[in-house]
Amino acid sequence: MPSRYFASFILPAMLTGCTANQYATPRTIPRGQVSHTVALEGLLDFRFNGEPGDLHPRYQLRVGLADRVDLGVMAGPYFGADVKWNFVRTKYVDVAVTPGVYYSLFPSFSDGFDAPTHAVRFAAPISLGLNPTKAVTLFLHGNAAVNWNLKSYDEHCYPPDCERSSWFVAPEVGLGVQIRVTPNIALTPEVTIVGKTPHTAMAGLHGGLALTFGAQPSYDEFNEKPPD
Repeated sequence: MPSRYFASFILPAMLTGCTANQYATPRTIPRGQVSHTVALEGLLDFRFNGEPGDLHPRYQLRVGLADRVDLGVMAGPYFGADVKWNFVRTKYVDVAVTPGVYYSLFPSFSDGFDAPTHAVRFAAPISLGLNPTKAVTLFLHGNAAVNWNLKSYDEHCYPPDCERSSWFVAPEVGLGVQIRVTPNIALTPEVTIVGKTPHTAMAGLHGGLALTFGAQPSYDEFNEKPPD
């Protein structure tokens, strides 16, 4: 593929967090249960008047580890893992933190040289969930992701002419809604804005639609009858 394509779409998507979308509420799934999520997502790059990049698939597996802790493993243009801790849980409000690490390797070009890039992203988003009903959750999440990139230049390029590694922090704010269609199926549209950074000089909007099947978070509080 031409270098312009990577510079315009694949590079921003990888470096500033296709992982930014969560496709999950702050509430964890029950201990010992498993959920599967498949999503189709894309990027609007604000540097190019909102030109869209290609859509790409994403898969995410979550496993309940404890009453308020679950583990996520995901694959797409990147591979990663995270652990979610749902430290505030009430009938109508949930809060969670989800620290994780993500890795990708992709072709790129820099100053006329082949420079495959290893990209590592560290994130710990805080998410807030509002549960108006048993079947619907609105959720917000914010994060300042730390990104580290290592370029492997070919044999014709040597430091200091070629920068081999760099790091930057990218602010992210996202909004989503999960609709639990059945006890085992949920739909989750979500968008996340990735802020401009000195390193990338860009800002983008990640959007996607996910289908989750298998275990769902329990909202049994809505089944409780009020006292007489």
